[in-house]
Amino acid sequence: MKCFQPQVLYNLIIDQIEKIRLPVLLDKAISVKSVMVGMNRLAAVDIDNARIKISIPHLVHLWAATQQYYLYRSAIVKHAGLGKRVSWTFDGLCTLQPGLTDAMRQYERTREDVPYGKKIIANYEDRQLCCHEDHCDEVTALCAAALLWILLHETSHIICGHPPDQPSPALSRQEEEEADRRATELFFKLAPDDKNSQFHYGFGLLIALIELFPPKPRRAGPTYPEYHERLAVRLFELDPDENLELYYLAALLLERIIIEWQIPTPAISDVELPLEHAQEAVIKYYDTLRNHINNL
Repeated sequence: MKCFQPQVLYNLIIDQIEKIRLPVLLDKAISVKSVMVGMNRLAAVDIDNARIKISIPHLVHLWAATQQYYLYRSAIVKHAGLGKRVSWTFDGLCTLQPGLTDAMRQYERTREDVPYGKKIIANYEDRQLCCHEDHCDEVTALCAAALLWILLHETSHIICGHPPDQPSPALSRQEEEEADRRATELFFKLAPDDKNSQFHYGFGLLIALIELFPPKPRRAGPTYPEYHERLAVRLFELDPDENLELYYLAALLLERIIIEWQIPTPAISDVELPLEHAQEAVIKYYDTLRNHINNL
């Protein structure tokens, strides 16, 4: 078991981000640094004269989420087998995958800590996060991919010339959709051109978008696309024949949200889900979430 404090984890992830060819791709002056804002330490990315900030509690939660989803996928691939009948719930897979129970508990603890940059957490630097040494590097690299998409989304607002304060909710929503689209285009340009790297980046994108969903059902607000729309639009841009496993994981994670939100629907854990039906399952869960949110 490998344990470290949040600041160490922050440094590991920022090191991963700094290795990526962002300055070459964007043709802009970019630097990544640690800054203090009041009593909060933040990850700051300076792009020309603009600054993007991410709080360390938020970044740590993203890492904890990544570890949970990484082990979830490992349990399915190694122990259950893609497309076979099995209990797909986290509880069911905890019996198959060592460390998944601890990862889930760590995820819930870090989710409670996420202040979205507004709340100071006392003694946060004294807390520890743990993972098994055999997958720590992979989880950190995958988390860096998820964080990269988030940073590219914010960077895209700058590239597209979006004003910081948009008075029209409709225009703000259009700008968010444009930033999502541009970020995803840049994101996959950064991925090495091999199947494993493309999946790695695709999984990072999926984690970033799944983590937009709140713990309880609520609308995203007039200035943002709804959570399910952002995920589905980006996912459906990927060829399902080339990305079946990503569609499959998306279906399972959407089902988890539906269960967590206590929305009544037939669960895919009740039936066999061959890989070739993964796109159908994503569409089904997208419709379920859309109908539920529209009725809030």
